[in-house]
Amino acid sequence: MPAVDVPEQTAAETDSFELVYEGPDVDTGTMSARELSDVLSGLTRAFGTVAYERELGDQYELRVRDIEHESFHLLFEAIAFAKANPNAATAIAAGSAVVLNAVTNTVSGAYKLITDIAAMLEAKKKAKGERFARLTAQFNDGEVRLLTPDGELIVLTKEQYELLLGQRVDRQLAQIVSPLSPQRINRFVMRRKQVDIATVDANQRDYFDYREVVEDQSREGTEIVGTLNSLTKTSLKGTFYTADGIHVPYRYTGGDLAQLLRGFSAREPLRVRGK
Repeated sequence: MPAVDVPEQTAAETDSFELVYEGPDVDTGTMSARELSDVLSGLTRAFGTVAYERELGDQYELRVRDIEHESFHLLFEAIAFAKANPNAATAIAAGSAVVLNAVTNTVSGAYKLITDIAAMLEAKKKAKGERFARLTAQFNDGEVRLLTPDGELIVLTKEQYELLLGQRVDRQLAQIVSPLSPQRINRFVMRRKQVDIATVDANQRDYFDYREVVEDQSREGTEIVGTLNSLTKTSLKGTFYTADGIHVPYRYTGGDLAQLLRGFSAREPLRVRGK
């Protein structure tokens, strides 16, 4: 049999984290199948939404690595696809196993996705059910600083803020903390490298209540008046402040970038059309 050159195999770049649920109902290391299904669905959808927002939607996959007992620990890995880097070798088969070749800068991308979810969980907890569109916001070098009615400071990246502002992950975050119930499952922790990066107690679960919003199709093409506040050049996304003080996330699809830039320098409120 002729010799065949096989590319060198390296482990896939990954970043791991845990979801931990604590309380009498999980002290045996088990959880209701229905509740577990909700958690997995919420986390997977949140991960996909955040990845899409950061334009990494087709580069990472979330996998369950293990379930540890004691309380209830779900261990996950964010794994990079080889196609995340066009110069990386493709996945190769060795017997029955498929190993992804290492991809440069993938861990930093996976880390961002994980910490985005943790930061939004913490922000929802601090906001105590208040809509983010109603919180006073200050923008500085890609950072958004919000002040809650209780005077608590919330610091987010622009991407995290826009996801919360548009309520695009509200349902998913609610699913992640949905098992919490006093005297049953008392506490939720999101942990990375033995460090707690988000915690929610059962008495804080109501802050994550999700209400389905059904959009009126007749509003397609509605005009609103306000001012442009921010813009990300690569994705043409930003935040628009309406005349009545509501912060609306937007993506510009007008095509004429000069027109968009003129909107930022306009002294009078803008009248824009969108859906």
